[in-house]
Amino acid sequence: MRRLAAYISVMIAAMAEALRTVVRLVWRAGRWVAETVAAPRSHGPGASAADEALDALAAASAPAPTPAPPRAEPPHVCVASEWGDVALAYAAARAAGEPEPDMRALDDAALSWIRGLDDDSLGRLRMLTPRHAGEHMLGTWPVPGLPPCPSLRDYERSLLPRLPEPVVSAPEPETEEPAFGGPRLVYG
Repeated sequence: MRRLAAYISVMIAAMAEALRTVVRLVWRAGRWVAETVAAPRSHGPGASAADEALDALAAASAPAPTPAPPRAEPPHVCVASEWGDVALAYAAARAAGEPEPDMRALDDAALSWIRGLDDDSLGRLRMLTPRHAGEHMLGTWPVPGLPPCPSLRDYERSLLPRLPEPVVSAPEPETEEPAFGGPRLVYG
């Protein structure tokens, strides 16, 4: 039993010494890394002229730092978000009585649709995220309570009955025929 106790005490002492050694090694390695990574220290007041000359030469021969090129932002390509941004800006401007924002991103159908919304529908539209509002306008995610936005094709078809009938006139003898060779259509 005494042998076992002596053996255990020797093992504990060996483990304690090994642990102290590991701690010392880690401490020294940490100091070495810190000294290696740390910026070089400037020379003190007793620095030699040779050290100062070497520092001046190194500073003169070092290339001038070039500024990093500006990071280019990726282009905004999500049509749903773009349309939603415009729709929400219009709804906010109309609610505040401000002038209409830039609406060039919308096609004629969406422009006619949003201008035709009543205040209640614009209030529902303002509660959506830009992407959700744009997806409703594109017809991919309908919102209950909001009228559907017509597609450009449907909008143009709805305009056809409003257009006057075209008048077909034959080319006049003294003028040249149109480049495509067909009859000339005149509205009005």
